[in-house]
Amino acid sequence: MTARWYDGLPGDLPAVSLLRATDWSATPVGALEQWPDALRTTASLVLRSRFPMMVAWGPELVQVYNDAFVPIFGPKHPQMGVRLSETWAEIFDTVGGFSTRRATGIESDMGSCVGWVRTGRKTRRD
Repeated sequence: MTARWYDGLPGDLPAVSLLRATDWSATPVGALEQWPDALRTTASLVLRSRFPMMVAWGPELVQVYNDAFVPIFGPKHPQMGVRLSETWAEIFDTVGGFSTRRATGIESDMGSCVGWVRTGRKTRRD
């Protein structure tokens, strides 16, 4: 039997357990075994980090995050495998533009999102 890439992740981390329990085949990124190497590597780095990290992958911006990121979701947790636009519908016009620009290689910064993260209220900086 061939080892699956995610079998090497620390099993005692709740986010890793959530990753394994998520039906990824029902998401735009597909089953874990079909993930491209770049997503596997990125997810592995995110999940092992103690710093709050989340990756929004592909054109659908599907989320993979670590345990340290859970407090940022607050009552929205769990959101593993959910599109960024669904989780953050109320602020997607702010954070979605940043994510979309970054995904297409257009330079951008998180300045428009900083106020929301700090205050919990939607802000916009143009």
